[in-house]
Amino acid sequence: MTATVKPTRSSVFEAIRAFILSVLDTEVVQGRDNLVAPIKNGVVITPLFQSRLSTNLHSYFDPVTEVGTETTTAGVRLTIQIDCYGPAAAEYATILSTLWRDEIACTAMGEGVQPLDADEASALSFTSPDDAAFVPRWMITARLQYNPEVVTPMEFFDQAGPVKTVADVVIPSGIEIVPIL
Repeated sequence: MTATVKPTRSSVFEAIRAFILSVLDTEVVQGRDNLVAPIKNGVVITPLFQSRLSTNLHSYFDPVTEVGTETTTAGVRLTIQIDCYGPAAAEYATILSTLWRDEIACTAMGEGVQPLDADEASALSFTSPDDAAFVPRWMITARLQYNPEVVTPMEFFDQAGPVKTVADVVIPSGIEIVPIL
């Protein structure tokens, strides 16, 4: 058995995407993917960086008859960039920035992925290289917490006892050995 991790990064992004789709009726894609064409109307979620929030927590499972597991849990803060494109980009950014700080986002993302905070939206419009048209763009930097659990195999034992071992012992002169009764 090799190490496994849950939730995976893709399931974290699926939770973020589910939240966005629950409040906006637009296309939502993950950024930095070579298979996704640039969009002119919709939302792009891009990971920026992650940092640790805590030291590891450990838990163990011993099935007695086979190899058990150790689960190591880390608290992680993931920082993402949410880019909103198109004529409704400013409204999308306002909705997302407001609801990211609300119970609506907490409920929509589900257990294991929870929003922490978000910056105010910034206007970053640009000119499309395809047709030299102005493309409205608003950007939010948002942070969330997820707690990846890494499961690794671990062997356990349930019996231990003394083992008699013959040893060559040299007792310095002047030291008396007193038997324990």
